[in-house]
Amino acid sequence: MRAKDLIRVLPSALGLLLLCGKGSAQNISNRGREFWVGYGHHQFMEPGQNNSQEMVLYFSAEQAANVTVTIKGRAGTLVKTYAVPANTVIASDLIPKAGQYDCRLYDLPPSFGGSGGEGQFDLSIHIESDVPVVAYAHTYGSASSGATMLIPVEAYGHQYYSLNSTQVYASNCFSWAYVVAAYDNTVVEITPTVQTRTGKPAGTPFTVNLNKGQIYQVIGANLTGGSTSLELSGTRFRSIANGSGDCYPIAVFSGSSRTSNPISCGSGGGDNDNQQSFPTQSWGKKYLIAPLSSSNGASIFQRNSFRVLVKDPTTVVTRNGTPLTGLQRNSFYFFESNTADVIVADKPIMVAQYMTGGNCLNGSLGDPEMIYLSPVEQGIKRLGFYRNNREAIQVNYLTLVIPTPGVSSLRIDGSATFDHSYPHPNAPGYTVVVKRWSAQAAQARVSSDSAFTAVTYGLGSVESYGYNAGTFINNLNARSGVQNLPDTAARSHAYTCVNTPVRLSALMAAYMPTRLDWNFSKLGNVVTPNRDTSILNPVPVDTVYLNGIKYWRYELPGTYTFSKADTIYIPISGYHPSIENCYTREDLTIPVIVKPKPSADFSYSHTGCTRDSIFFRAKDTTSNGFVGRDYAWLMPNNRIVPRSRVDTLLSPGTYSIRFAVVTKDGCASDTTRSVTISDKPPAGFSTIPASVCAGTGFQFKDTSSPSITVTKWYWGFGNGKDTLNTAGPTQQYVYPAPGKYTVKHASSSSPTCVSDTVTRDIVVYANPEPSFTNDANGCIAPDGKVRFSGSARRAGHRLMALELRRRQCHARQSEHGNGEGHAACLQVGHVQCQAHGRDRERLYPGHRDGADLQSEACPRLRGT
Repeated sequence: MRAKDLIRVLPSALGLLLLCGKGSAQNISNRGREFWVGYGHHQFMEPGQNNSQEMVLYFSAEQAANVTVTIKGRAGTLVKTYAVPANTVIASDLIPKAGQYDCRLYDLPPSFGGSGGEGQFDLSIHIESDVPVVAYAHTYGSASSGATMLIPVEAYGHQYYSLNSTQVYASNCFSWAYVVAAYDNTVVEITPTVQTRTGKPAGTPFTVNLNKGQIYQVIGANLTGGSTSLELSGTRFRSIANGSGDCYPIAVFSGSSRTSNPISCGSGGGDNDNQQSFPTQSWGKKYLIAPLSSSNGASIFQRNSFRVLVKDPTTVVTRNGTPLTGLQRNSFYFFESNTADVIVADKPIMVAQYMTGGNCLNGSLGDPEMIYLSPVEQGIKRLGFYRNNREAIQVNYLTLVIPTPGVSSLRIDGSATFDHSYPHPNAPGYTVVVKRWSAQAAQARVSSDSAFTAVTYGLGSVESYGYNAGTFINNLNARSGVQNLPDTAARSHAYTCVNTPVRLSALMAAYMPTRLDWNFSKLGNVVTPNRDTSILNPVPVDTVYLNGIKYWRYELPGTYTFSKADTIYIPISGYHPSIENCYTREDLTIPVIVKPKPSADFSYSHTGCTRDSIFFRAKDTTSNGFVGRDYAWLMPNNRIVPRSRVDTLLSPGTYSIRFAVVTKDGCASDTTRSVTISDKPPAGFSTIPASVCAGTGFQFKDTSSPSITVTKWYWGFGNGKDTLNTAGPTQQYVYPAPGKYTVKHASSSSPTCVSDTVTRDIVVYANPEPSFTNDANGCIAPDGKVRFSGSARRAGHRLMALELRRRQCHARQSEHGNGEGHAACLQVGHVQCQAHGRDRERLYPGHRDGADLQSEACPRLRGT
């Protein structure tokens, strides 16, 4: 983005979602608050059996949950609430299989006058939680076990196809599927692919009317009375319009009473199947599969079989680049493998993986099981699942496929240690990771910074369970992407940020819509603008490929912004005759991840002086973790500088410096900081005192009032001597010789920020040299008077004081007599200096007649 554009867009940042490249969907996963499940048919319910199977529910919670289970039985309703501590998993009480709360989907065989379990039941199990949880249903007993991950109501769809195992075990074992209504007045059209136990013909649709919590179960017929029954794979369940023209989402489960599910390497034992089906809207086009591990070791693999279900017989499906052949019942392809493979289709498909007993297990433990797989498009970065030790399970496994760069961040129960991993042989850039545990009833958690697909399973003596470990169940008919407008170099982004302008578009894979509605008004003031927009006969602007799948991109004109950080779900509606509900309309929610805007920040260094460059530096990473890519500065005079670093000179004053950043993901933000620039330091100093005599020191002091910090003071003393003072503004100096000197002074904040030089003349006076004479010539006249005369002997000096002191000049008056010596003291000097002179001359008084003493120096004085 050009710098001026970067600065321009930030104040009004308009933005939201959706372009191509990194698409995102609703992020609906197997975690939820509401689930439905039935107590599906089991061999042990049939006449001659002992009803020894048991059914139990498991609830795995990341935060403390209160889970309410409502069991609608044959003659009463049982309600039980379970408290699930955070980061734990618990098991429910056993689901009633007799008495008033009996909720088994079972009836006597037709030969006994019943329906054999086929038909409509006002029986169900309803699960509700106050916080999202992961839920499972497990039916087990007498070396026969099958478990399923449950799918929350919010992920339900309008159309499903049953996908089952090959049904071979005993004459009282059947292939089955059932539909659950989550809403009253739900009408379901069912088209079985084979004849049913009650005689409904293959290929002929029939409808059933269900209210909330009611179930209709379909069971494949056994036409021979032998061990093989008809299996229901490909049977369609479709919610259609009721009398009011409405149709509601439904749930479908597929399974088996018990089967050995034989393949080419044989079979062994038998288990019941029970898996909740994925709605067709969540099917993908690319699956990365891997063989299950043997009980003998994580690196020893079973031979598994796979079924690939299509809803359109013209769908082209390839395995490792080779097209699959042999479409069965116009519904599914079948193959066996003990290697990691890649399945790609040009239209949505569903894939199931099967465990078979005997030699196929390549180990001593295990039994048949059916697991529904997730496509790459539904990969997830974080999940929690349940490890089980029922029934007689001895070892637990997790097998996942992940982009190789994601392995470094992969954690299983907090550990980066795995039992086995290897590069996916047919998907460069992907790695298969296997984790093994000794069997335990426990919660397991997995996380990575890259999306992965995973299955979990357990092996025991003629026993097994398995299910999808966790997945998104998004409607893949529409996807989204983000183009943050500040980043014009990229066509797509994984998220947007608060107040970042973005452009929206929708990616459509299943159909080219005849109309697209953008229902922004439902979001309130979270998005700007928030008016609804409807586009008739939209024209795609281009096509994009995600995971090898083609999408048409429909761009919405204009730009949008979000006002808060959150995952915002934009409601859109797509219309097309092929949409699998009664409205020929899909109501979709496209999530937009909105992160807090980057905390734009910069640093600067400066002395504060106009003569020094100020250095502005952008921070590579914002305080809230965004990595910057593009930068711009709005400097004074509206000058824009598009760099991460700016060095500039500014005139004195206070400025608001505006800084803008665009992160590597296209989010934009700006900030403004105030910067004050000062002029160079002023100049001025004082001298204390104004002048001195030689030998006396001056005090020089900088008297300026700088607005910036001064660190150095320069002094030139006018006599060839200079000094640099870093201790403070005061300088002491003693001139060694008298004279007139010109003192120079300057101060500085930096080598370039220096004040003007100021000068001042000072005078250093020579010290006075006093002298004096007297007229006594050594003898004091009779009248006792002696005349003293003093002089300074230097120009500019004058006599200040003269005094006569005895001996050491301690007296202010003249004293004489007895021949003692006297001293005359003289004070001379200038205003600024003075000096004392002293002469120790002995003066003798003259002798009077009759005196006893006489001096040889003085004649005898004769008085009159």
